[in-house]
Amino acid sequence: MAKPSELQIDVLNMEPVKEAIEILHNLTKDERIPESVRNEYIGRFDAIVWEVATD
Repeated sequence: MAKPSELQIDVLNMEPVKEAIEILHNLTKDERIPESVRNEYIGRFDAIVWEVATD
């Protein structure tokens, strides 16, 4: 079994991150993509466990 790993990313410029999130958001609203597929991706996104450093 693989050991858990940790990845930390310090973002100096949030604009590309914001743009990527906006693109992903638009994909979940794109009616050219079947609703079942969109819902699957929304479910996967919602299942992400977000952790925040508490310094």
